[in-house]
This record gives sequence, structure tokens and C-alpha cells, in this order.
Amino acid sequence: MTSDGPKTFRQLLEALTGQQPPRSEPTPVSFPENGLGYSQMNEALLLLGYDRVTHAFFQFLVDDTLEYTSGSEIRSVGQMATGVDRANKLALLFFGNVKFGFKTPARNAEELSYYHALVQPIENHVFENRHEPIFPVEKIDAQETYYLGYLVQREIQRRLSDDPNDEAALRDQGKLGAVRKRGIRNQQAYLVSDHLDVYVATSMRQRHEYVEVAEFTARVFEHEALRGLNLRWFDPTLALLPQELRTTTIFPVESMR
Repeated sequence: MTSDGPKTFRQLLEALTGQQPPRSEPTPVSFPENGLGYSQMNEALLLLGYDRVTHAFFQFLVDDTLEYTSGSEIRSVGQMATGVDRANKLALLFFGNVKFGFKTPARNAEELSYYHALVQPIENHVFENRHEPIFPVEKIDAQETYYLGYLVQREIQRRLSDDPNDEAALRDQGKLGAVRKRGIRNQQAYLVSDHLDVYVATSMRQRHEYVEVAEFTARVFEHEALRGLNLRWFDPTLALLPQELRTTTIFPVESMR
């Protein structure tokens, strides 16, 4: 049930389809006293000018499964509201739009099955039995991840411009090249990975931001609750895509064939 209170049957159909009834003078509809069956659901939709739904989509509204059972029904407006919320979440997650997210899965059982499967829980053993990546990501110390940013290069250039013999700046320049080489390699590792379970998205500029994100990411994914799951995640503090390569591909097309 949505936060603005209980809804009528017609309001729930509007919420499900993402639009007001297409018919200019829709016929009044009410929720059947003895529960709503598959054919009744389609009759109500057609009366209001909406498209019909498949057996699989109706069963999805009933109990979040897809294999229709003869005589299956939605027994109350409250149960209908729960089903509508479930359908809306699926629509927004994969389509970003309730109206379009209703039309596609509601009319195509294969499409619904595909998207429904993507949100089902995965057993731990599926992750635990995974093989290691053939081209693994190389760990970079949290204190060195800052060298993958764009501000550090300006900073070193400025220091060397002030004093070409600045030993600390020269050391940083050497470390910059070494760390960036590893960052580019890691970017390649991410690009050829067959899958990624988690994408860590953040914005980093200052040194402390790189360190904080690197340390936080390590704490999360090295936690004992996740350690044995062989998860793959994109860590932005470990990768670098050079400016000169951002409009091209790291791997030539010929090498991918």
C-alpha cells in the first residue's frame, strides 16, 4: 500500500498501468466481492481501455511467481495493492517508467520471466563455486590511490616548476608513473571481466577522499560475511582510464575478434 493511503480498485489499475484510463468515458469498475480472477482482471482492464495481461503477469501480481495456477485469484484490494507495488518496482528498476514497464512485461511472458529472474535471490553456493578471474585486478595501497587522480599530476608539475630539483616531487613523479601503470592495467581487467556484482560509484578529488573510499571499500568487501562469496566489484580507487584513451577503446577491435 502506498504512503498516501488506501486506493480504490480503479486507482490501483491506474497505478499498475502508469496512466489514466484511455477511454474518454470509462465504465465504472469495482473489485469483485469473492476475489479477482484472471479473466476478470482482463475484463476490468479492457473496460477502462487498457491492454490485457498474460497469465504469468497475473500470477506475478497474486504471489510473485510466474506459473499460473487454474483458479488463482487476488483475494482483496490490499493484496492487489501489494501486487501493484511489486510490479511498479520492477517497472521502475528496469524501465524507469511505470507505463512502459507495464506494457512490455504484462504482454510478454518471456520478457517478464527475464526481468523477474534478475531480482530473485541467488544462493550463496553459486558465488562460492565461482572460479577466479583469469586477469585479476591488482591491489593498490590506499595511500597510493591518490596518484590515479587528475589533481596530483598538476600538483607535482607545479612543485617541479618551482624547483626542478625538488627531491620529494621527483619521487612522487616516479611513483605517479608506476601507480598509473597499475591503474591502467586494472581498468583493462575490469573491461574484460565477464561480470561485476557491484559497481562502486563515487567522486574523488582530494587525497583523503581516495584514501577514505579505498579503505571503506576494503572494509566492506573483505568483511568475513562477504569474503567467501568470490564477489567481483568495480573499485574506482584502483582503475585509471587515461585522457587520451577516453574517446577510444583500450583494446583494438581486431584483438577482440
